[in-house]
Amino acid sequence: MAKDNCLETPPETPAQRPDIPPRGVRKLIHFLLCDVPRLYRTPFFFKWVKTCPVCGGRPVRCVFTNSCFELDECEDCTHIYARRIPKRRILHLRYGRFDYWYEDKLHQGINTLEDRSQWEGFIEARMTALDRADLLNRPTQRVFEVGCSEGMLLCALAERGHEVRGCEYNPEIAAAGREHLGVDIVAQEFEAVEEAPGSRDLVLAFHVIEHVADVRAVFRKIARLLKPDGAALIEVPTGEEEYHNIDHLHFFTRQSLEHLLSQFFEEVEIFDNSFTSAHGKTVGSFYGLGRRPRKTE
Repeated sequence: MAKDNCLETPPETPAQRPDIPPRGVRKLIHFLLCDVPRLYRTPFFFKWVKTCPVCGGRPVRCVFTNSCFELDECEDCTHIYARRIPKRRILHLRYGRFDYWYEDKLHQGINTLEDRSQWEGFIEARMTALDRADLLNRPTQRVFEVGCSEGMLLCALAERGHEVRGCEYNPEIAAAGREHLGVDIVAQEFEAVEEAPGSRDLVLAFHVIEHVADVRAVFRKIARLLKPDGAALIEVPTGEEEYHNIDHLHFFTRQSLEHLLSQFFEEVEIFDNSFTSAHGKTVGSFYGLGRRPRKTE
């Protein structure tokens, strides 16, 4: 299947991205990316996680070992997380490849930006979640999406009159979204994005938080961006079948997601969701809704 030519915008050069390693190291890493489990097991490329990333508790047991990581369970909040996480530079290289976007969207029956009919189910599912949480109850809201990919959801929200912006790890996909959808997308990790505190009504993150190294740093910034009456809607996958996914560093339970959100929001709600992939597989997820952000430093 041919890849969409609208996604062939060259990524930023290493000189423009100081977080990317030197040329020789990049060659080695790209070679190892052909064998991701080996890359993630190489000591130079990962760091150990000794306490729970959600609550700081101690691991009580190893619940599963996939091809890359041992997965530990926290004795306090029941969060399950990878014992070793790739360093930031490795994550940049992993998620900065076009193939990752292509593989991620293919299971949803999507392979192009140009055919909007492929995106109908994708948009409908997210809009339904936003309506269910009563988050689009004002005519114009300032919305920021963390890990917005090509920005298709933001495009749909903009068409409804909302002011939108997002960030995306992958510079090629971010450029495609800016060019073909007219969406304001910053090609950076969320923690590095410059946004005025208290400037957003709504922050979204769909199937993103399970990938990040420091979940509390991400939520601290989300809370800082929001207005006092603002809200955040998060979606994360759930189910033991997810333990095989080597791109996920976190495996949330209802309790651990609620615990995480409660650190940063006055009001928290968790609700169940599921969807069927293009291959007929049912995938479960949790939506986490946080309202009225707590003050953070």
